[in-house]
This record gives sequence, structure tokens and C-alpha cells, in this order.
Amino acid sequence: MGADKHISILAYSHMVVNVLVEVEEHGGVPWIYINRPSKKNAFSPEVGRALHSALETVEKHPSHVAVLTGRGAAFSSGGDIGVMHRAENLPETLRELSTWAGRCALRIYNMDKIIVAAANGPAVGAGLGIFLSCDLRVCSEKSVFAAGYSSLGLGPGSASYHLPRIAGLAAAQKMMFTGERISPEEALELGIVHAVGEYPLIAEEYARRVARMPSEAVRLCKKVLRHSMETLSFEEQVEREASAIEASGRTANAREGITAFLEKRQPRFNQ
Repeated sequence: MGADKHISILAYSHMVVNVLVEVEEHGGVPWIYINRPSKKNAFSPEVGRALHSALETVEKHPSHVAVLTGRGAAFSSGGDIGVMHRAENLPETLRELSTWAGRCALRIYNMDKIIVAAANGPAVGAGLGIFLSCDLRVCSEKSVFAAGYSSLGLGPGSASYHLPRIAGLAAAQKMMFTGERISPEEALELGIVHAVGEYPLIAEEYARRVARMPSEAVRLCKKVLRHSMETLSFEEQVEREASAIEASGRTANAREGITAFLEKRQPRFNQ
């Protein structure tokens, strides 16, 4: 990766070291790592706060490109099922998870920088939503993509804004209604990723290519492209997502889906 420098391990709680998200500099480009490899980088409110803080830190970096990835063999496996299972108030917990995923995705979407998302494994549920909010998306052959909510008895999550705009309504419907998992080859065909290659080399390549471009031109391109896609605002969609998943958390099927996942069995949903 060229000259490397560890520039920060972000603090959040009590201003102490927070290992949930790390930021390093490689070849002049900041790399943000979701750092829960033992949990396949599952998303929790604490991860959301740390990631949002990391994005704020990276926004001040002079580079006009940054890379977002996950430690180990996953980008993010989505919302932390354990957190959901332990929740005393599941609807409230689901809203908090969805809200933090949406805030992180919005932060990426509104940043002046070009964010390259790099997956070396699953990008599912909230992880897929954050992945899709990035400007350029690459992955390895080990990656897999899924919306991942309906299989848990939950409503739409943080991918519902970008997925139909990127992959088309039909592909979004298929992924959300059936829980289908998408291979790297299918993801490339649908536009979910821009390239498939060896990790992390493919991310390094795209980051270098953007870094060579004039920063102001790239920032203007991002701004214009973003506005060209907006019919319903992203902010409105984030609120709709949070309300929908909160409502689904009130159902018995949500509890059953989460419990079945942890017990490694097929869920018995009430139709």
C-alpha cells in the first residue's frame, strides 16, 4: 500500500480507545476499518457512533478520496442479531440500529470526498445499505450481498434508498422479497459493485485513480450526480426506513426470525 501511517484509533465512549472503528493512512489515503472481525463486523449503535465519528475525522483529511472496509472476512454482516435478541424493547432497538446506519450512510452521501467501499466478504442488511451509499464499490470473489431483513421478519432497512436506484427496482424487489444472496459476478452485472478483484489491491487501485484526479472537479461531479438521482430526499427515506423497521419490531415474527437465526434453524413465521 505504499507508505503507511496509523493516524488514529477513534475514541467515542469516555474519550478512550475505541477498537470498533479504526482509521489508518495508506499512501496518503485514509482507510476506515469496521473492526469487529469476530462478529463479521456486525452493526450496532456503538459501531454506528464510532463510524460516524470516523467519517467526521476523515472529512478533515486533505485527501479527496477515502476507503471504507471491514477487518477480516466481512464488510459488515448487518445488524447485530445478539443486540436484537437481548433487547427489552425490540422496536426501539431496531429504530436505533436503523437510525445509526442511516446517519452513517447519509454522512457518506453528503461528504465532499469520494468514498471507495471495499468488501472482502458479506455486505448484508445495514452493511449493504452503508456499502451502497459509497461512491465507488469494489469487492473480492469472497463477497456476497443481501438485503437480509425479510428473512428475519423485519421491514426494509438501510438499502431501500440506493438499491433500486443502483440495481433497478426489479433486482431490489427480488433481493428484498426473497432474501436472495447476490454473488460478486451478479453484483457487477447489477452495478452493485464497479469492479471485482483481489482484496485489498482492487481498492488501492481505485483509490489511486481517484486521487490522481483534480479534487474540485471530482467533488463537483459527486454533487451533481447526487442531485440528479434525488426525487424523494435521502433524509426522508432514512426516516421512512427507521419507522418501517421499528413497526416490524413489534411483531412476533421479528422475535421468531432473530431467535431462529441464533438457534441455526428455519424460522416458523406466522403468515
